[in-house]
Amino acid sequence: MKASDNDFVDEAEELLTEAGSYLLDIQEAGSAEPDPDSINSLFRTMHTLKGMSGMYGHQCITDISHALENILDDIRLGRADMDDQSVDFFFKHMDTLRSLITSLREGHALSDEDAQACMTEITDFKGGAAETQEADPLEALEEYEDLLSILSEYEEHRLKSNLKKGKGIYKMNVVYSLDDFDTRLKELTADIKDFGEMLSTMPTSEGIPAGSIGFTLVIGSGKTPQEVKELSGVDVEVMSSMAEPEEEARPADAARAPGGPGGQQAPQPTMAEDASLKTSATTVRVNIEKLDRLLNAVGELNLIKNNTRKLWTEMSEVFGKNPLVIDLYKIVQNMERRLHELQTNVLEVRMVPIGQIFTRLGQVVRRYTRGAGKEINLTVFGEDTEIDKFLAEEIVDPLMHIVRNSIDHGIESPEDREASGKPRAGSLQLRASQRGNSVVIEITDDGKGIDVDVVRRKAIERGLMSSSSALGDMEILDFMFEAGFSTKKTVSETSGRGVGLDVVRAKMVSLGGYTEITTEVGMGTIFNLTLPITLAIVKSLMVRVGKETFAMPLSSMQETMDIIRMDIKHLDGGDVVDFRGEMIPIASLGEVLHIPDDGEEFAYAMLIGHGDKRLFLIVDKMTGQQEIVIKPLSDYFEGLSGFAGAAEVGSNEVVLVLDAEALLSEAFEKKKALQKG
Repeated sequence: MKASDNDFVDEAEELLTEAGSYLLDIQEAGSAEPDPDSINSLFRTMHTLKGMSGMYGHQCITDISHALENILDDIRLGRADMDDQSVDFFFKHMDTLRSLITSLREGHALSDEDAQACMTEITDFKGGAAETQEADPLEALEEYEDLLSILSEYEEHRLKSNLKKGKGIYKMNVVYSLDDFDTRLKELTADIKDFGEMLSTMPTSEGIPAGSIGFTLVIGSGKTPQEVKELSGVDVEVMSSMAEPEEEARPADAARAPGGPGGQQAPQPTMAEDASLKTSATTVRVNIEKLDRLLNAVGELNLIKNNTRKLWTEMSEVFGKNPLVIDLYKIVQNMERRLHELQTNVLEVRMVPIGQIFTRLGQVVRRYTRGAGKEINLTVFGEDTEIDKFLAEEIVDPLMHIVRNSIDHGIESPEDREASGKPRAGSLQLRASQRGNSVVIEITDDGKGIDVDVVRRKAIERGLMSSSSALGDMEILDFMFEAGFSTKKTVSETSGRGVGLDVVRAKMVSLGGYTEITTEVGMGTIFNLTLPITLAIVKSLMVRVGKETFAMPLSSMQETMDIIRMDIKHLDGGDVVDFRGEMIPIASLGEVLHIPDDGEEFAYAMLIGHGDKRLFLIVDKMTGQQEIVIKPLSDYFEGLSGFAGAAEVGSNEVVLVLDAEALLSEAFEKKKALQKG
């Protein structure tokens, strides 16, 4: 991909994300008329994408976005309807645009052929849109012919729409100072939106004092003239009375009266005239690769910091409280504080709200719900929870797998739900929260749940466990993450609950996270995905086994404790240790990695895992905490289990970073194998 295309791809992806959210708003309106602001915003998004793609020379994207823009123009002007078929049509072609932009990001050149099939569909769709002829409602406003004659086509359409709904049409006249008229007009427009729609804003200078500007506003509202005056603080003239008083949809906020009745009193200017040239933007777009390079530099500074501290320690042992040693200590302390601030700020720049991902999932839910012939209410919580940009993108596919499975196979059809005493509409919840250094994403459905006995029988049938194995429910549900595992009896259907879950597990492990399932037959299923907030700079515990040193991320550990090897007991084919009255499985990290330990009776143990699946790992020594930057292992180590990567921790010293989830899975696989035998 050309360097010049980087900015285009980033901007285009953001525009398509915005377009998707506007389409969701329109779809949620159902049979009611969609919010004209959403239609206009979608129209402007396509217009912007058309202009941008033309400027960068991507003609096929220009052609498609221009064609979609034309259809949206017809819709916003009332020449075509925005019904369910139209929403599906736009979702489909947004996906086409997104795939073209993805191809561009991957370095593929785009040609006119990429747009041909799409353009044919768009042309056919536009040609099939029927126009209807109705009586002109503007005849009721004949006395305002001078005002109507200067309305734009869109303003005229919105005026007709409000008249057809029986809304009152009101005229307002306001006068503002030239110094702040834009701000005050924007505030008044926002206030009016709470109880009506701004149909037209026309500036006027006739009879306006020097240094001021006047506006004639036309609004449509289901409120009475007196209510409109009270809510806006402006006198109103009735152009057309309401056909029928409407029920209040929601209580209106107390409006600010801009400049008192009529808005005539203009405050004194508070800024110099040249201040209007300043921009109000406070954000700047930064390529994630630049942040990666900055983060790598911070990682290198961390190494320098650690080496400097090591030097101070050695000097203090040799020279004691020498003034130079004390000065070096102060420098090290100051460096650590400043470096911590720098590191925190860089990581904050990389963080994005997970609500961006939930918005995309919302599009999937609504589209697949219709295709599956089901009714599903989607609710989201914790959209403001922040996560590293890289992790946010990597987690999309696993979440997509789970959501689609919930729609296809978790939530029953409306008829089946009614037959079992449930509401016709199923419930799907997406919830995100922060727990320490981890983010937990919870996907909950109130469907039929997963029958653990069925999973058990399937696991026995596939030879994954024996009929005599005494595994708990969570361990049995873990079999659903095996590749190709499905509880479906027929192969004609798309998938079972297990399809794609092996992909979910593999991706979560690669990200240093883990997955667990909670389910109850007839009540529903909960998928919990736990992953670190960032993979950039990780706090780790340095541990030693024999002569080898390893790093264990603190986010993967629950506790540490001293242990005497003689206290380890043998139970149910495995080693366990009594931890606060509970028998927890325990394994030697040296044995798992085939490394001889130091043979000492006294050792240390790290508790890793989650829920009922926990394990103590024995190590010889714990040498302290350190912040590390994890680097991926080369292809030479492909297939090597138990390690998340490598990290440099000192002068020419590299250690392997342990993968807690992989070590946990390996230990429990051995337990299952013993029970199976």
